[in-house]
Amino acid sequence: MSHDPEDLGRVARVLNEALVLFQKEHERLKHQYREQANEGSGIAGGPRQTILGIERLVGTVRDRLDALALYAGYAAFGINDLASRARERSHDRYLSTAEGADRMARPLGEDTVRALQLLHTLGDFLGDDTISDIDRILAAPQATYPPTDWDAYHKEEKRKMKEKAGRL
Repeated sequence: MSHDPEDLGRVARVLNEALVLFQKEHERLKHQYREQANEGSGIAGGPRQTILGIERLVGTVRDRLDALALYAGYAAFGINDLASRARERSHDRYLSTAEGADRMARPLGEDTVRALQLLHTLGDFLGDDTISDIDRILAAPQATYPPTDWDAYHKEEKRKMKEKAGRL
């Protein structure tokens, strides 16, 4: 990502629009599940996992937007060491902006889908892993986390980590 104010502004506006959609979805889901909010805590797509998922989406997008704002501010003021750290945080490859949607009941709400589609347009900013996560989540016919088979899940996660390490 460059220091180009127009590019930073474009990314910030998209992140903000996605954040507003996720927040709206969070309110809708809290209302929808108000009677069942603590039910099915270990069931993928259950009320508790769906609420946890949307809360995670709100939090990760807010964190990315905050880090981007810090980066832009520090860069504008010429405080390069702090700008560099904020930029790294805004690009943290271990923080999938789509994380959380894999917990949510299907079909995903309209606002969640729209927000994920908006985030997908930020491939240059979010990176290939997050874009792949979004594609996988939008195609999934049901929630996938928490898994029913933890051993298989851990094996798959180890395989993914080795694959990612090979690309770095």
